[in-house]
Order: sequence, then C-alpha cells, then structure tokens
Amino acid sequence: VPRVHAQYPYLLAEMYAFCIAAAHLNLRFQLIDSLMVSNPDTGGEAWPLIDKIPPGEMCDFAKYPKHAKYALPSVVHLCQRYSVGEDWFFGKRKIPHDIYGCETPLFIEPPSDIALKYDFKKPPNAKEATPLNPKIINQQTFMVCYL
Repeated sequence: VPRVHAQYPYLLAEMYAFCIAAAHLNLRFQLIDSLMVSNPDTGGEAWPLIDKIPPGEMCDFAKYPKHAKYALPSVVHLCQRYSVGEDWFFGKRKIPHDIYGCETPLFIEPPSDIALKYDFKKPPNAKEATPLNPKIINQQTFMVCYL
C-alpha cells in the first residue's frame, strides 16, 4: 500500500493496491452480488433481495428482520447518504462525534409507513425535493430504517 499511496494518495489507495497485488499474483475471484447493499439503485449489489419486501412492511422489517420471511444480504454498508421525505436522513458525516457519550440522544426511529408516505427525498441543504420512484423509495427506506 505505501508505494501505491505515494503515487495515488487518495481515499481508495488501499483498494487500488489490493487490485494491483491480486492481478500480480493472478488471484481468481468469484463475484457475489447478493452479499451487500450500499448504494440504492446500483447494479452488482443485493437490491433484488430488498426489492421483494413490500413497502408497507419495509421499515418494520428493516428494524426487526426475520430472515425466514425474506432473505437479506449479509452486509448493510452505510456509506452513502440516505433520505426519505424531508425529515428522514442518514449521512455518516452527520453523525455527532460524541455519539457514544451518555448524554447524546439516540436516533429517532422512523415511522413504520414511511415507504408509503413519501415519493421524494429532500436531504439537508437541498434546495428542492427530488422525486423518487417506488422502488428507490423502498430501498432508501430500508437503509434509513435499518439503523
């Protein structure tokens, strides 16, 4: 990694270093696209599993998953910004730095029916709301409620 970082001193340098090392060693991989969700409406992730959950069940299921009812990916990677309506937003850079302090309030849980209430997102500092189709609202709802 240090030699790659010297040439490419950015956030993903360790990933490029891994790719270079894997190619150099001729490592073979098997692609698994059902392992993780991270970026709604992106290919190569396990969104087809999430898309099977009806909107009326999405938030409660994300909060309290029952794997026997719907299959879920093994990893929920909360690295993007997720937003439903105007009041429900998560961004990793917006988490208070003292989140583990006893005086820090807990996150407020979204209502069970947010996937049915909204057809847009308006994250903080957005000038206008962005309309979203039902599939994306459902995916965004999963991420917001999963927390």
